[in-house]
Amino acid sequence: MNPVIDFLLTNYPIAIWLILGGAVAWLYLSVKNTSKKARDNAAEAHVKISSLPCDNQMQELSRQKDLYRDLDLKTDKFILELNAMAKDIRNIFLRLDNKAIIPPYTKEMSPVMITERGMERIRELGIDRMIAAKWASISSYIGERTASKNPYDIQQICIDEMLLNTDRFLTEAEIDRLKVAAYNEGAIIQVYLRIIALYIRDRYFEEQHISWGDIDRHAPPVPTSDIV
Repeated sequence: MNPVIDFLLTNYPIAIWLILGGAVAWLYLSVKNTSKKARDNAAEAHVKISSLPCDNQMQELSRQKDLYRDLDLKTDKFILELNAMAKDIRNIFLRLDNKAIIPPYTKEMSPVMITERGMERIRELGIDRMIAAKWASISSYIGERTASKNPYDIQQICIDEMLLNTDRFLTEAEIDRLKVAAYNEGAIIQVYLRIIALYIRDRYFEEQHISWGDIDRHAPPVPTSDIV
């Protein structure tokens, strides 16, 4: 996870909400402006074509087709950009949600560790059995994505993969069970996904003989408070 984003989410949550609000406003104005231009161009073309001789009308219609084809290409590109931005915003919301509630399941001081209460909750929900049942595939999946990575990167990959690709680690029934547990506790499912990610990190570290102390050694420097 990008340390700058972490720093902003922790220290400037209002700024993040303003940025998200500005992004949504920009999307709305962009779509509205594009739609207005298309309507204006269509009306203007209709008037021009109607006043031309037949031969010229065909030429103008051909030109208009080319223009609309170009507009379609630009619209497709715009939609792709919107989808990419939507994914980025979703990721930010997930991280905001994850920081919105900090239960006693983890110690947030680096390196982040699961507390005794967190381990109890893991056993209560059967998370340890869920992970054990599919550990071979999970270990292989993490290994493929962390080749030549340092301990800090491995930790962040475990967290990001669990939050964004949950169905690669848990079945639909298991995810539903966690949703119910989170709802009954007045929490969000990302709370449980985070401790599962740390549980996977811990087991992977043990398997690969990686020291938890090396996480801080490879962590990027935290931005200073004078960064805006």
